[in-house]
Amino acid sequence: GRGDPARTPSLAPSFDFTVSGEDADVHPRRKPAPEIYEAALRRAGLEKGAAWVHAGDDLLNDCAAAERCGAKTVWVDAAPPAYSENAYSTMTAADREKREAAFAAVDVESSVDARILKVEHLADAVDAALASEPCW
Repeated sequence: GRGDPARTPSLAPSFDFTVSGEDADVHPRRKPAPEIYEAALRRAGLEKGAAWVHAGDDLLNDCAAAERCGAKTVWVDAAPPAYSENAYSTMTAADREKREAAFAAVDVESSVDARILKVEHLADAVDAALASEPCW
């Protein structure tokens, strides 16, 4: 990901916990695999079917994947990563094309309950998502 909110001073107070693909109970199953979301539900003490929100900046791996696991979603609509320009990316050109096609196929309206452009709007977007009020 682009960072751990628990290690970001302006975001940390808003989170009771975070889950990473590097955590022992998740690795090697990372987003978009459902195991990372199931780990989050366990840590929160929630059963499947409970109301919960996942916020993330990746439409495919955060919003669409979490929505498939029953989450309300908040998309922090930051600029998409430029894989072709990322010197650290290990993606092949074929992998990049496959990911871009999957990204283009995401139905934003059904996968996203709230969309924000700035993290400071996160609390209101979470409230709107839980209330099932479209927040665009």
